[in-house]
Amino acid sequence: MGLRNHDVDPYASYVDRSIANQNAAVFFQGEFQVLDNLILSAGLRYDYVNSNYNRVNPRIALIYDPQPTTTLKFLYGTAFRAANGYEAYYEDGGLTTKANPDVKPETVTTYELVGEQGIGDHLRASVSGFYSNIEDLIGSVIDPSDELYVSANTDKVKLYGTEVELEARWANGVRGRTSYTFAETDNETTGKRLDNSPQHLVKLNVAAPLYEDKAFAGFELQYTSSRNTFEGGKVDGFTVANLTLSAQKFWRGLEASASVYNLFNEKFSDPSASFPYAIEQDGTTFHVKLTYHF
Repeated sequence: MGLRNHDVDPYASYVDRSIANQNAAVFFQGEFQVLDNLILSAGLRYDYVNSNYNRVNPRIALIYDPQPTTTLKFLYGTAFRAANGYEAYYEDGGLTTKANPDVKPETVTTYELVGEQGIGDHLRASVSGFYSNIEDLIGSVIDPSDELYVSANTDKVKLYGTEVELEARWANGVRGRTSYTFAETDNETTGKRLDNSPQHLVKLNVAAPLYEDKAFAGFELQYTSSRNTFEGGKVDGFTVANLTLSAQKFWRGLEASASVYNLFNEKFSDPSASFPYAIEQDGTTFHVKLTYHF
């Protein structure tokens, strides 16, 4: 893994490092039919990260079907996120930032209850409640001894909320999904809401065939509420629309798609992860893709 940062003209190098990186993982998963309408799905995963961290994480799901169109689920699991190369190794010679290769991984324990219900022939609704306990959250802090930014395990966060979703499918191939998510993130270290964490998310997706089973159109609309930035700022909420046209195997093994992201050229910014300012995001952009299968 390499980390490099330099000015082009006039040339000035601030970071030029190569770091050895070793990761390995193995997992086991099994499914057990406890009752005719009750399934236990369980798994274990072992991760090895750079010889200084290893961890076993379990994942359990209980799936109960009291009726043919009704499903209830209980989900439990743990996971971790090791520091990335920037967080652990980035330094710029004492200008603004120094490295901390000893920063520990973030860990999370999650619980979720889910209820799913079929409604007639075309609709399916679901509601879920979730709770997560996140420890050793990695953030950027200022070391008072030298006034440099450094990554550290500083925060403990509790996340809880709910999500409701409605999905529709029709025989003519038209399908759609809409959802609303409310999430509360409490930083127990600072007593404030977690940075870059929206409280409200609304999503709408619609897809429809344009010509038999070969050409399709998809439309996506997403609203994200306001978010806190590093060191107490805030960015406004925004709504972004995306449109995609696709053709599958319209000529032998050739597939094509064309997408317009941020269709209405919404102006919005994302919080910086390490500095007290927001980063303006792209306006309307286009993406064309060709894929050939042989």
